[in-house]
Amino acid sequence: MSDEDHQPTTDLKTASAGAWAAMSVRHAGAGHKSVGSDRMVYRPVFDHSGNLLGTITRLLIDRRSGHVDHVVVLTHGHFGFGRREVELPWAALGYDMTLPGYRLSPGATWTVATDG
Repeated sequence: MSDEDHQPTTDLKTASAGAWAAMSVRHAGAGHKSVGSDRMVYRPVFDHSGNLLGTITRLLIDRRSGHVDHVVVLTHGHFGFGRREVELPWAALGYDMTLPGYRLSPGATWTVATDG
């Protein structure tokens, strides 16, 4: 095999949004039980009543298991004021096919996220 056989089919520095979407579909297409992190970050999070709480900004991975343990959600606040990051256990969220994102389980609580 030549070096050309090992080159990526898309230049990652200049890839368009469409190219990224095509790569994402290729790696986590229909029928896969896994989903790419790029399809989770910036997804909205709703409370159990369907009210928008914020958007996922980070996935926190358990170092030992390699599984998502928590997510960090940026709340929207009012007119840009009062925005803050909150940490939610991954188990407290479920993807809701009737909403364009994740729904918080009833009774789930949030904690203010800290760096570390």
